[in-house]
Amino acid sequence: MPEGNTKLPVLLLLAMTGPNVVLAGDSLRDPTRPYSRAVDTREFIPTFELQAIFRSADRRLAVVNGQRVAVGDRVDGATVVAIGPDSLSLDFRGKHLTTELLDGVKK
Repeated sequence: MPEGNTKLPVLLLLAMTGPNVVLAGDSLRDPTRPYSRAVDTREFIPTFELQAIFRSADRRLAVVNGQRVAVGDRVDGATVVAIGPDSLSLDFRGKHLTTELLDGVKK
């Protein structure tokens, strides 16, 4: 074969593979791995359910998501900022959240 003809089969092979050519340094995706979309967890805000508030002359406690808390305590990643007569204020990653007692629990 003449020397010019040896490049033709290589070019044809590259043309047939199209965009599926993997260059050095590229990584292959495992075809058996399930597809998963990246989730931005910074936007996730958990649900806070205020279940009870206990008040006395010198302190206030609340039950949130089954956990007893006072002002300054943490629950599910949020800090308790204030406990009102029928609501609770929380700080979750710089966001101010308020949750109220369930309708059946309010007086």
